[in-house]
Amino acid sequence: MNGLSHLRLALSIFVIVFASACGKQTQTCQKFVLYQERKVDVEGLKAAVTNSKVPITFDLGSVKIEPEKLRDSSEKIEQLDLAQFSACQAMNALPEGPERSEASKRWSNALIGLIQAVSGPKEPGYSLRLEGKDDGVRGSNVQLKLGFVPSGVTSTYKLLVMALGDPVHLQAAGQESGIAWQWDSGNSTEEITKANAKLLKIQVENPTVGPERVALARLISVDGTAGDVTIAVRYEVLAQAVPASNASEQLSGRGQDFSPPYNVCVTAPARGTYSIDRTSVSQSLSGDRVCNSWSTCQVNIDNDSSRACLAFTLQGHNECGGDCAQRKSTGHIAATFLLAASPPTLVANAL
Repeated sequence: MNGLSHLRLALSIFVIVFASACGKQTQTCQKFVLYQERKVDVEGLKAAVTNSKVPITFDLGSVKIEPEKLRDSSEKIEQLDLAQFSACQAMNALPEGPERSEASKRWSNALIGLIQAVSGPKEPGYSLRLEGKDDGVRGSNVQLKLGFVPSGVTSTYKLLVMALGDPVHLQAAGQESGIAWQWDSGNSTEEITKANAKLLKIQVENPTVGPERVALARLISVDGTAGDVTIAVRYEVLAQAVPASNASEQLSGRGQDFSPPYNVCVTAPARGTYSIDRTSVSQSLSGDRVCNSWSTCQVNIDNDSSRACLAFTLQGHNECGGDCAQRKSTGHIAATFLLAASPPTLVANAL
């Protein structure tokens, strides 16, 4: 197939939130690219979208699209058509249950991929990169992966946004699901060009501890012809400060002798990059001895600040014999570990 000569299609994709079909229902699978006629079966595609419960609205009009102006090459459109057909067949082969629900989502995604590929002229390209980084990504849909961010404080990230084609006026001011975004200049709208990139500020505002979440930051093209930019901000919130304590009861040496060295430690949480707040470290002995009085106490902190240990020895008693000459004490150590935010990464947003 060399191209799609005529295409009656004008569609609007509003919110890409995938929903799976409910219940066991066999879907008629078909290919929508009509190779001999060099066109797309819009009505069939519309029916398939309705059945798959993809939240997309079609507005059929009289729009002629030349093959060279399609958003993706006709070869890719054929591949996407085959992909959705295969995904539909795979879904039908599964019984009702979680696996079928996941397969239904994959078919929905494949349908959206096909629709987007034939959705009209190519949008102006954008380049986005993190401030201070040399490499960026191109596209109008990207993911900003923040990794772990600390709770209870505002974390700020900045992206340079550049238009690779004609100048574009983008509006950036909004809030969604715990994040806020705006141009670093404070303007609500900026003109973006290849020679004049603008800095976008994205903030995660005082989040609470919780599982991974995704929020969408949108830059709206106010020109009416250029494409919007969507940034999927993905992050998980961990506690900013984690207190830890530990204790170990040990036996002293006998008589005037000291015990061998004992160690009791506190260690950083396994998830996230935590390091000790050195001002928070405290240590003590309780029971028979106190620190550095017929005993020794020393705190050692690992080079990477992920662990602090109290090393202590205990002297026995020579003023009495028997069990009296050897007694127990407990070593205590406590510290607070602080989370360092993960380094962010910016990647192309695969459908």
